[in-house]
Amino acid sequence: RFVNLVSADTTSVELTDAQADNDIAFGVTIADYASKAHATMVVDGVCKVEAGEAIAQDALVAPGAAGVAMTADAGNFPRGRVIGKAAAASGDVIEIRLLDQQVKA
Repeated sequence: RFVNLVSADTTSVELTDAQADNDIAFGVTIADYASKAHATMVVDGVCKVEAGEAIAQDALVAPGAAGVAMTADAGNFPRGRVIGKAAAASGDVIEIRLLDQQVKA
C-alpha cells in the first residue's frame, strides 16, 4: 500500500488518504503495515500494490484511501504506471513502475 511520511515524525509513515486530498506517496510498503509504525518500503523501481478499483493496463495510478492504488485523476500526483496485467476489481494486486512524485497528471 502507498504510504507517506507522518508530518510530526519524519521517521514513521502512514497510509495515504484519498487522492482528492492530493496526498503525495513517499513509497509502497512491502509487508503488512501498522499505522505510524516503521516500515520497509520501495521508493523507486517496480513493485506490487493493491488496487482500489478496476485499473487498466498502462494507466497512471495515484494513492487512494487506505493506501490502495486508484486511476490517477487530472491534477493528482501519479506515483506509478501499471506495467503488468490490469486490475479487474478492487483488491487485485497489480505491478507498477514507480514514477517521480512531483509531476501532476
